[in-house]
Amino acid sequence: MAVAVSEEEPATVSLRFEPQAVDVALFGPAAHALGPADARYVVREFTDLQCPFCARFATDGMPVVRQLLERGDVRFEVHHLPLKSIHPNATVAAEAAECVADEARSTGGEAAGEDAFWAFTDALYAAQARWSELPDPLPAFAAIAAEAGLTTDGLTMCVRTGRFSRLVEDSYRVAVQDLGITGTPTLFVDGLKVGDYLDVAAYERLMRLSDAMAAAANDATEE
Repeated sequence: MAVAVSEEEPATVSLRFEPQAVDVALFGPAAHALGPADARYVVREFTDLQCPFCARFATDGMPVVRQLLERGDVRFEVHHLPLKSIHPNATVAAEAAECVADEARSTGGEAAGEDAFWAFTDALYAAQARWSELPDPLPAFAAIAAEAGLTTDGLTMCVRTGRFSRLVEDSYRVAVQDLGITGTPTLFVDGLKVGDYLDVAAYERLMRLSDAMAAAANDATEE
């Protein structure tokens, strides 16, 4: 809410309600994405692979996102946000997903790496009960990847050497420190936070609002 007080006497007060929006420059690079790079709208998800609500989003929310992707003007980006204090295996799960994608990429190219990432993370969500409470989840990760038809030769070494530790940690830092996100899954359309992320209409309303905000910003620039 913005409040303006006039200088003349008697003073008048005007109120203007503005939607709370995040500067999209703060989001940082996505870990992985679906949809065109130049899409008008960007849906961003901050996710924790050990989070049961994120597993629900993978099964019930992603069909909604894929429906939006069919429009051709939407891009979906995923950002790692392992909630370390309550999910001790979430960080290693995120690193394992990056390792699986990297191994597929090294042999099959960029598209193969992206396909492997989405296939492996879907499998991790579906099998959360198998690995969430393990003191060392890496053997389970390798088995889950193999069951999904993915190559796992370098998975354990990749994770243990910390190849993607910085990538996951940087994503966590941006989400927590720069954006103040405290829970997962958290979703945005452009810079606007999604309320009901299982409802396609909720995304579409925020797209219209994003258009209106962009038009207002252009008008203000031209004045």
